[in-house]
Amino acid sequence: MLIGPSIHLFRVPLYRGRGQANVYFIDGSRLTLVDAGSGDEWCLHMIERELERLNHRIEDLELIVNTHAHPDHTGGDAEMQRRSGAEIAIHPLDARALQDPASFWTEEATRVRELFTISGAPEFTQFLTTHLLSRGPHRIKTPNRTEVSTLLNEPSTIELGHLTLRVIHTPGHTPGHISLYDPDSGIAFTGDHILQETTPNVQDLTSFVTSLNKILHLEPRVALPGHEEIIHEPKRRVLELLEHHRGRERAFLNLLRESQGKTLFQLSREYWGYLSPRNLLLALQEARAHMQKLTQEGRVTEQWRGKILYYLLSEA
Repeated sequence: MLIGPSIHLFRVPLYRGRGQANVYFIDGSRLTLVDAGSGDEWCLHMIERELERLNHRIEDLELIVNTHAHPDHTGGDAEMQRRSGAEIAIHPLDARALQDPASFWTEEATRVRELFTISGAPEFTQFLTTHLLSRGPHRIKTPNRTEVSTLLNEPSTIELGHLTLRVIHTPGHTPGHISLYDPDSGIAFTGDHILQETTPNVQDLTSFVTSLNKILHLEPRVALPGHEEIIHEPKRRVLELLEHHRGRERAFLNLLRESQGKTLFQLSREYWGYLSPRNLLLALQEARAHMQKLTQEGRVTEQWRGKILYYLLSEA
């Protein structure tokens, strides 16, 4: 689908029906992909078919720009680099996930286990969730090691002839998440930072809010996200996301009122209800991001009770 000056959208499948990701092909002075999909057979086949329709092949690619290091966006890097010799570009804070994926994702698994421990989740829930996440039929495989050619820092630019993409560091979803912005066309590639329907999972809410305001200041005409539909009113969507998190913040503060402290598991259960294993992990991460921000602002206090972390309203 042609969506801009030589910008084509490829909608690629993810993990046996778990949805789709957006891959963008730019037919510029260098043949470029923005993100590369998951790298599984069906995803690669779809990218091959779409490129052939445009009289190109994977072997013709010269540059792959990753908005962030999650496997549904970088899983195709290694195979496409092997076949094309394409340059791989990513922000330095996310680069290690490509350069040393085995140790990076082992450490991520450790962080997940630690999160469940401090959250106060029942032991059976912890076991069930971590077991299903690591062994379930929809498990995301660890990407192959990829040679990173270029580290993208703000305010570097990517010259593609008719497009000059400014690198905008937009952390929050991941530490090294980037967006790309072409001032002349007003087009912004926003990865998973801004999605049309879904609220992206956030690791660092303070950074995420700052990053949303960066995009708001740019006033892009259109945003091309990593999933879902093209965003034709980016300003409106950013304002919706900011208000969404303000509303969630108020809700969490209300849950803490007249309590002697609550755990992340309690807050997640009271706010979202019963959740699937994968969604429980996302909920705990979201609750943690909100509590960290509120703690930084002095509105919430942390209290350790053994290995479990409780949150209380700060005294006025």
